[in-house]
Amino acid sequence: MNLASRTALLALTASVSLASPALSQQLATASPDSAAELSGRVFSATTGDVVRGAQILVEGTGLGALSDSAGRFRIAGLPAGDRTIQVRRIGFASARGKIHLKGGASVDATFVLEDTVVEVQGIRVTVRRDLASAFGDKLERVGYFRRKLRGLGVFLDPARVQERVQDSRETSDLLRNLPGVSVSRTILGHSDVRLSRGESSCSPVLYVDGKPSPDLQMDDLNREDVLAIEVYRGASETPLAYSMQKSGCGVILIWTKEGGGRS
Repeated sequence: MNLASRTALLALTASVSLASPALSQQLATASPDSAAELSGRVFSATTGDVVRGAQILVEGTGLGALSDSAGRFRIAGLPAGDRTIQVRRIGFASARGKIHLKGGASVDATFVLEDTVVEVQGIRVTVRRDLASAFGDKLERVGYFRRKLRGLGVFLDPARVQERVQDSRETSDLLRNLPGVSVSRTILGHSDVRLSRGESSCSPVLYVDGKPSPDLQMDDLNREDVLAIEVYRGASETPLAYSMQKSGCGVILIWTKEGGGRS
């Protein structure tokens, strides 16, 4: 997309009072008693390119979508009224704002995301979008974002994993202070990771890149290799694809930067 086209795009979206991303909307007239629909595309403010794998969430509804390879998305069956929209993608600043959904109407929206910029001790570092996209593509392929939209389990995305890596000594330290997870050191120096719900606790099954690894411990992995983590604290939370071990406990899914994985 050339400079002139990008300027036109930003001018189009600047007219709506949504701080970031900017949002343009066209409402169709329909019955006020029927459900609304939200669709549109997601673009990068820096390059003007479409953004694939962005999460578009409608707060309070449990509904959302991921943008496809053309940056497009569609969310149907939304209740009418003022709704808060969140848009998130690794490598970009997350955005949050309100939009009015009219019953029976279709809202066509354009979202423009800013690349993430981090200030560290006076050094300005911009996250490389190609690296973030590579991680995002893998997590999308293995179903990470789809499961996160379900609202079950505890998730550590790549950004949160990297924050914890800096403050940890062992890989098991990445799990410390997560809800329902306890990490303790044994006499031999290994870590004992347990999941708890109520007054009971148990040892979870560990999956690495989608494969069950019952003989592997968290500290057998290099914490620098970990990309993302999913923790499911019991059978009611565990996705069907990862509940075949019949352990009676929950599972922990570890996704690595190099491994292939499965959905």
